[in-house]
Amino acid sequence: MGIKDIPIGGAVKLKIDLYYMTGTILPDPAAPPREVIDILDLKGDELIFGRNFGSQLAHGKGYAFGARVEASMGFDWGIIYAFIKAGAGFDLMIKDFGDVQCAGRSGTIGLDGWYATGQLYAYLQGEIGAQIKVFGVKKRVRILEAGIAVLAQGQMPNPWYVKGYAGVKVRVLGIVTIRARLKVIIGEKCEMIGKTGLQEVVIISDIVPNDNDEDVDVFEAVQVAFNVPAGDELKIEEDNGTRTYRVNFRELTVKKGNTTIQGELTWNNTNDLLTFESVDVLPPETTITAIAKVSFEEKISGAWKTVIENGQAIVEEKSVTFKTGKAPTKIPYKNIVYMYPVIDQQYMLPKESKTGYIQLEKGQDYLFNTPGYEDKLFFTDEAGNISRATGFSYNNSANKLSFNLPVLKNSGNYTFKLVTAKPGTLAEGTSVQEVFTEVNEDVSVSSNTITGSVVSDAMFIRLEFPFTTSRHNTFKQKMKSLKIRNQFTLIDGASDVAALGIGLEEYEPFGENDVKGTQYTAHKPLLYVEGIMTDTYYNNEIYPLIYKNYPLDGNIRVERNTEELGLPPVKSFFITSTYDIYVRANPASTHLKTQFPYRWHLARAFKQDFVELQYKIVNRYLNVNEVEPWVFEKYGYIINGIFPYINIEKYKARVTYILPGKTSGNSRTIEYKNQF
Repeated sequence: MGIKDIPIGGAVKLKIDLYYMTGTILPDPAAPPREVIDILDLKGDELIFGRNFGSQLAHGKGYAFGARVEASMGFDWGIIYAFIKAGAGFDLMIKDFGDVQCAGRSGTIGLDGWYATGQLYAYLQGEIGAQIKVFGVKKRVRILEAGIAVLAQGQMPNPWYVKGYAGVKVRVLGIVTIRARLKVIIGEKCEMIGKTGLQEVVIISDIVPNDNDEDVDVFEAVQVAFNVPAGDELKIEEDNGTRTYRVNFRELTVKKGNTTIQGELTWNNTNDLLTFESVDVLPPETTITAIAKVSFEEKISGAWKTVIENGQAIVEEKSVTFKTGKAPTKIPYKNIVYMYPVIDQQYMLPKESKTGYIQLEKGQDYLFNTPGYEDKLFFTDEAGNISRATGFSYNNSANKLSFNLPVLKNSGNYTFKLVTAKPGTLAEGTSVQEVFTEVNEDVSVSSNTITGSVVSDAMFIRLEFPFTTSRHNTFKQKMKSLKIRNQFTLIDGASDVAALGIGLEEYEPFGENDVKGTQYTAHKPLLYVEGIMTDTYYNNEIYPLIYKNYPLDGNIRVERNTEELGLPPVKSFFITSTYDIYVRANPASTHLKTQFPYRWHLARAFKQDFVELQYKIVNRYLNVNEVEPWVFEKYGYIINGIFPYINIEKYKARVTYILPGKTSGNSRTIEYKNQF
């Protein structure tokens, strides 16, 4: 590639930014660069590190300085292009906070009130793609994007608080995205409070989007950060001694003019970050105002009373005004909570359900019921034949699309297409060849060949994705087709604990949506497996030993979350590591076609419960100089108990197929067997 007169390469762009500031009023600490935010997938309160450095508490002057270097280079090889970009930098801010202290700690912060916040970061990202012509216009189509970034943020000294991230992001064809991130936190965060009385305390730290932001994503949530968690006690040193207050959240209102936007409020686990999620997307290209308010209560003689000044409750208020950008003309994948059929689903069962649906996170009412247009949903096969879905509707209060599934052939490759079109644009009996070929989620190329009785006019794509159908019509038919080739027993972490697996004659395997779940199934698998406790091993040995008298002594319980595996742990079935890898990386693997994905691991869960309960009862009654005889009479069976190995018998399990967003479904029984 390249010759001596025309070598491969291009101009390197180098950019260096420096700044230094000093004064009594400084802007908020710098946020990480957009490239670092995107690669590390920073969200919510991760974006507002240093929010406690607002100038309201600063006593005197401060300093801020930083530097950033950025280099980029592009390559153009005709049909192929590439781009690479790298950057690194730091930001540091030091302020004099005087007598400010941390909530819950005594003494001033930092070194005689001087406290610092800062960050170090570096990133490398690039892309490679193809340059094609569409309708005579040269367009670039991304094939591979990748980036790696590290970020360290800290506040120091006294107390020290350091938060670090390292992550990688890879995106292939704009469809498959792989992210990995490591997060480390060292030390304690300082929630700053003043010492000069309640009026000087700043509770509402920050609101995002920021004031005067432009082109805000209509899917953006409004978030409010608090310096003191709502409901927590706040001790303040005043002239007449220490007084105890608590913060009382009053409201977070988001408005378009005088109209309140409907939404849902949720708190994080520490009650210092409040998120407003609108029911529908925010109004596009509109000025929005968000107002947050808190009031205070003081503990007087053990009772909480509202803090009053001049006959009115003291209220702290903070507001921001921002402008939203344009609304998308289609349903972004990120706005889908769950759906059926599922994007890229393998082995969709054509007759398992008569209806399909798409649950949106935020409503997009403006996409549907457009005057002069019709919303049409259809499925096209590889030959371009159309199968129309009937009964399409959009419930704007539930943000849900519903439709009747058409007749779909088995083992077919289909494309789901939801469009808005002029009446008659796609009449019955028409066929479509390559309607809306989607290069990636952001670029759709329309290259239509429509035959039949149609009218050529505007047609807008709302949602499009591929999926394949199963050779079986229903889940019961698929399970009935399984033919057991062999049963095998494995050591499961200890010599007295066994796991059971099933080998099958070659069959149509299960897909990633079935056994793992994806973002389009609300991250829940469609298959659920649980034990049917009819075996003698459980009823004659495990149940009397572990669960018959549970909880022991009235209150001795296992520490695990019993909602996950159940009590007894009948849900202790897990997909094999090999199946887990291949179902995502190599779905055509022969291994998937000859192994049942789930192994029976109930014995391992039984033993974990047994060991924990045995330890706790021994620790309660035997850790004394003299043991009462009744202890062995009542609990000797578990104190001296030995965990039993599984019997040579069959162990039944119920496999249930539950569609996304549902709570029940069709099920079939499968039998594991220990043969030695």
